[in-house]
Amino acid sequence: MFRRTMTATLLGLTVGVAACGGGSTSGADAYSKDNALDPGSLLANAGSVGGGGTGSFGSPGSSSPPADNASEPQAGNIIVQPKAEIKADPNESLLMSSTTRAISTKFFGISAWDTPFKPNNIGAPEGSYGIARYCAYDATAGNAATELTHLASGAASYASFDNWVEYHRSRGADLMVQVYINKFGSATSLSQAQWNEVKADYQEFLDRSAGRVKYVLLANEPLFAGTPGDNPGEATSAGWPSRSASLYAQYARVIKQISNAHDPSIKVIGPEIMSLDSFRVTSAMAAMETSAAGPDVGYGNGAGTKMKDWIDIFSFHAYHYTGGTFAPADGGFALINTVKGELARIGFKGPIWQTEFMRTYANMYNDSWATIVEQIARRHAAEVATGVGHSTNFEWGSYGPNSWFDDNNARGEAARTWWAAYVDWWKAAPIARIAQLRDGKIKVTREDGRSLLIPDNLSDGTLAPTPR
Repeated sequence: MFRRTMTATLLGLTVGVAACGGGSTSGADAYSKDNALDPGSLLANAGSVGGGGTGSFGSPGSSSPPADNASEPQAGNIIVQPKAEIKADPNESLLMSSTTRAISTKFFGISAWDTPFKPNNIGAPEGSYGIARYCAYDATAGNAATELTHLASGAASYASFDNWVEYHRSRGADLMVQVYINKFGSATSLSQAQWNEVKADYQEFLDRSAGRVKYVLLANEPLFAGTPGDNPGEATSAGWPSRSASLYAQYARVIKQISNAHDPSIKVIGPEIMSLDSFRVTSAMAAMETSAAGPDVGYGNGAGTKMKDWIDIFSFHAYHYTGGTFAPADGGFALINTVKGELARIGFKGPIWQTEFMRTYANMYNDSWATIVEQIARRHAAEVATGVGHSTNFEWGSYGPNSWFDDNNARGEAARTWWAAYVDWWKAAPIARIAQLRDGKIKVTREDGRSLLIPDNLSDGTLAPTPR
């Protein structure tokens, strides 16, 4: 089993984070190594970390660059001394500068439904991820508490749910599990008997997880409006074939009601939209306003409530930002800010998480290592700058054996070494400034003055040797 050879010192800092409505709050030990609090509650006030810069070359926002004395304390921040002075640069368009943000392992997640149990797959380095996501805990056959299942044909030797849970828990990771993919096919409404079956299946899952699963994801990439062809890259709506926002709203209510009765600490995450293109965002916002009223499974019928009232964390997948798989040059900064504005408009006050992105499937096999890591890093920079609370990489145990990260060979080991070093860089000191340069590169500067230039420092040996 791969063992990490690199370490980094985490600073258990108290930093200020901007609250959802503007201003700043004191986020005590937010994202520090020793933080034992639920990241969902920590991030509820981090929805607007950092302002955008107007910049003369295309980044949105209206914040002015900081003056030369940018290291002066700002409201709500505790400044660590000594601290390198970070000066404004006229060649930079600021993505984040109004506050520092400390990053912990909990920010980084992996989709790992069978890692490392699938033959020839190797798990992510211990300490390089804080949340493991599984998709999906199978309820399609009314058998919600047996073995993990996988959509790929020919897969063998999948571990039991308990083995998967305990493996990732032993590494300090919290668990996200996706439930009820295509439970009742294309039905747009369910009978009372069907809702009772949903309740029984979900309660069985909760009993089986025994308090070990902290986050529940609702379905997968639902398409709430139009036809699949209306959305870039969308060929089907297999994850929510009914395309009914009303049914999804009722699902959110029922799952949250049962969760509250069983374990109020469980966070319900949705709607898991596939991308942040305008079509998806528009339909998702309309869905969030959809009534959640419907059959009562023992906790009330939800009269007067909407989907947004039953979702703790708004989630999106980072695909097809610009009609293709690649993120835009700003990593999705402008698109995420648009979604934040829309969520504020409808009164949703929870955090925003990115719960799936990968470069391993379909097109990764022909991509260079430099392209892969640039896409990952640009996205992380945008997510940190906009206050996204968690970021899931779909690079582990997914569709191998040709993943750079999962390969059980020298290339895979080098990729895992790089990943560990990359995560350690983000965690080593709070992030003080993120800017897009005039040449399109992104510069991330820590509070200790050290910078990472994307893409230059990703595959030049700065972090770790490049896999070959």
